[in-house]
Amino acid sequence: MKPERAFSKLYLPFAGLLLLTNALYMASCSNAPSRPANLSSRSGSGELGKENKDKDNPEDLGGSESQDLSQIKVAAPLRKLTNTEYTNTIKDLFGESASLNHTFIKESSSSIFPFPNRASEQTVPALLANQYLTAAEKIAETVVKTNLTSILSCSPAKGEKECAKTFIKEMGAKAFRRPVSDEQMTLLFSIWSAGRKAADFNKGVEWVLTAMLQMPEFLYHLESGSEPVVAGVTKLDSYDMASRLSYFILGTMPDAALMAAAKEGKLTQASEVEAQAERLLKLPQAKAMVERFHIQWMGMDSIETLDRDATAFPGFSPQVANAMREEVRAFVGDVVFEG
Repeated sequence: MKPERAFSKLYLPFAGLLLLTNALYMASCSNAPSRPANLSSRSGSGELGKENKDKDNPEDLGGSESQDLSQIKVAAPLRKLTNTEYTNTIKDLFGESASLNHTFIKESSSSIFPFPNRASEQTVPALLANQYLTAAEKIAETVVKTNLTSILSCSPAKGEKECAKTFIKEMGAKAFRRPVSDEQMTLLFSIWSAGRKAADFNKGVEWVLTAMLQMPEFLYHLESGSEPVVAGVTKLDSYDMASRLSYFILGTMPDAALMAAAKEGKLTQASEVEAQAERLLKLPQAKAMVERFHIQWMGMDSIETLDRDATAFPGFSPQVANAMREEVRAFVGDVVFEG
């Protein structure tokens, strides 16, 4: 049996898992899928559902003006990485070249909610699941063939099995934004073993990467919380907060400093969260994220598609549309970061 055919059989559960995860979460709530959220929430039903009628609407908090906003419980839907977040995360994991080898279907947005991260619109149809598979295969193949040493901190010559486990532990912690669990280690090591048996050590690594990049732990903003669920509520742990900070401010995975703070449990402290936020805002990615937010908010990312009267606006062209967009980008960057 060819290695590729062997892996395709091994992969089938991941395709099914991705589609089933999406279907189950979408079926769990009329507005959007639910999972741990807010400063201290988990669940989208019961009393928590009454406190936040629209989980995608941050303005509908169900509280009074005098209420302590830090104590408002907001059920958060299960959000998937946006296309931009996916690209940025792949770039930070493997380098610039690997991030360019994928194309996904256009994300849903509207004039009412112009952002691509609305959970109720983030479905995963079969086409997108197949695109995730294709991207994962191409990225994994490229990384293993051209940049394997950058993702291995050990030498397989000194023990392939131990090196494979080290790789899974280290790469998994980055890709999943939290330490790899025993169950994940067992699953991924079995995938490596199958690849090793089919070909060699490198093929096992390639198969593991292909699997990782399709797992919900990578594709979704999963938040497990730090405490048992009580009355549908739990607190975010440090790893949850690290991901929230990084994707909110930078649009990508947590960096080494954030992950170190999460490992030490520091991100449960408001002062540390504030300090990390201030640090992240000084990074170049923060400026790009803020500019992108305003471009989306103002609908400038799709201005070329607007209906317009060619007689009234004879000079409108793709070049003019792009200039309008760049004007907004430059204005926002100057006001927010230079003003």
